[in-house]
Amino acid sequence: MIILGRDTHQAMQRIRSALAGARRSWTIRLNVTVGALAASLPVAQDAIPQLQAYLPADVYRYAMAAVVLGNILLRIKTNKPLSER
Repeated sequence: MIILGRDTHQAMQRIRSALAGARRSWTIRLNVTVGALAASLPVAQDAIPQLQAYLPADVYRYAMAAVVLGNILLRIKTNKPLSER
């Protein structure tokens, strides 16, 4: 068993509290979802060539604009730090 000092133990408690709040954060959820979709988009384009005809050439620019707008709206909604969620 590892024995932690008081300061280290308190720091770990703050980290655990913040991570628990992150699971309930809509901003974190939005960013994880968009990140997963962005990572899978090239795979989908290669796997389904017919999809390329329907996607604009600058699809990533539109996706990033949507992420920025979503983050702005969610930030306006946010009123508590992650550790208090």
